[in-house]
Amino acid sequence: MTSNKLTRFLAPALLCSAILAAPAAYADRHGQGDHPRLSPEQMCERLQSGDPRFDREERHERREARWAEMADRLALTDEQRQTWDEIHQEQKQEWQQRHEERRARLMERCEELEDK
Repeated sequence: MTSNKLTRFLAPALLCSAILAAPAAYADRHGQGDHPRLSPEQMCERLQSGDPRFDREERHERREARWAEMADRLALTDEQRQTWDEIHQEQKQEWQQRHEERRARLMERCEELEDK
């Protein structure tokens, strides 16, 4: 009878510990994937040169096309389409504002690095 109670306790405990430990066992460099972080000097150099890692215009075009396809699939009326476009325009403006703020913070960090 003692082994039965012990099995009832140990089996779920071992299962839970295996489930909880699985993400750590499969993690690759703590989720950084194939792109390791740049050093602060490299980051500042890339930021100041204006050389992006990817083509933003191409991404914007693909996003616009995806939004247009979505609107077509939804069969929006003219009024709904206008609201849809306004929402996406607001999202673009918010993204642009966040991008500029992030860029300003990064430039401040780069200036601090240069001062050291």
